[in-house]
Amino acid sequence: MPKKTALAKRSPVSPEQWIEQADKRPKLKPTGGGGPIVRVTFEFPQDLHRKMKGKAGSEGLTLKQVMMSLARQWIEGNISPQ
Repeated sequence: MPKKTALAKRSPVSPEQWIEQADKRPKLKPTGGGGPIVRVTFEFPQDLHRKMKGKAGSEGLTLKQVMMSLARQWIEGNISPQ
């Protein structure tokens, strides 16, 4: 049996309706990175994700903040993947 999702419950719309609805959708906000924001999906082992989320939370950070910081440090050459 197919999994039911929110998308499956929506009725089809015309391209014109879709564009009109897009104007009402929440926009992604820049976070100081100097440009548009894109969504990225990462797959982590569950135990690593829990540890990351716990450590970030205990430091008052979000995973987004942690990942953006790590990406910037890596780009600047301050850290390297192992």
